[in-house]
This record gives sequence, structure tokens and C-alpha cells, in this order.
Amino acid sequence: MLYCLGPGGLTTEYGNHNSQLSVSSRSNAPTNMMNRTWNQPYASSDEARGLRQNFLGPQGDYFTFDAIAEIIFGMRYNALREPTYRFVAHALEASNVRISALAQAPMLTTGRLDKNLFPSSIRGRNQFLGFISSLLRCCSKASFSDNGNMFTFLETTKDPVKEKMLSKSEI
Repeated sequence: MLYCLGPGGLTTEYGNHNSQLSVSSRSNAPTNMMNRTWNQPYASSDEARGLRQNFLGPQGDYFTFDAIAEIIFGMRYNALREPTYRFVAHALEASNVRISALAQAPMLTTGRLDKNLFPSSIRGRNQFLGFISSLLRCCSKASFSDNGNMFTFLETTKDPVKEKMLSKSEI
């Protein structure tokens, strides 16, 4: 049984049919299998994934990527308007499929079974790590002293106990 927190509350998925559970103290009586929030019959799991995916759409992913890159690293990629760096959001999404499965079932690492089960996630992880490596190289070479981003703050921070700057691995 799979539990999902969706726009209509906590739902359980039985095969292709969803039923809503009441989280509050209200009646647990079924409401004719209608989604109270969207006022439509529950969709199959494939259709529900499509509804969730289109709710924010890829534009939300690109905006989040732009915001994080600028706040943490002081870099402007403008993925909302230019497709050059949009692959990063897709690579991270693909990588997270494997990470989510491993978080719930760590035994999948036995015999590197996860590598065979999630080849697209491995490719996504490799793409994402390649991007992060190049991003960190660019950030460490560039001078952002007046930029005020988090990476510069961490690079110039001293450890209060050791009185030394943080190492690259600590950052």
C-alpha cells in the first residue's frame, strides 16, 4: 500500500484506484470516490502522475534551479529563458529516482543491483555531478567578494575552534 499526500489530503493507492483517508476529525465516509479538492473522479496512477507533473510544470524546476544557483553560488544561468542548462534539472530529477528507492530499500545496493535497476538514474547522477564539479571549479576561480552568495561566505569563514579556513571538503 502506498500513501501519498496530495491536494485532496492523504490518499492510499490500491493498484490503479485511489481512495481518500480523512486526516481530520471529520467523517471517514467515502465521498463517492470524488477528489474533494479538484472535484473530479480519482484518476489512475498514470493520470495522477500527469496531473501532479503539470501542476507546476518544468518551469518550476527551472525557476528553482535559477534561484538556488544565484543564492548559493552567485551564478546566473537563466534556465527559465535559455535551454542551455535545463538538463541539470532533468538530470537531478532522474538521479533522485534511484536515491529515493535506496532511502526506502537500502538492500538494493547489494551486488550493485541498483545500478542495473536504475541505469537512467545513474546517467542523471553522472551528468549532475559533472555539472556540480564544473560549477565548483568556476566558483573557486572567480572572485565574488562583494557578491554576498553562500559559497563565498563559506569559503571565507574560519572555523572558530581551529582558527583555520574551511577546507574544500568541509565546504
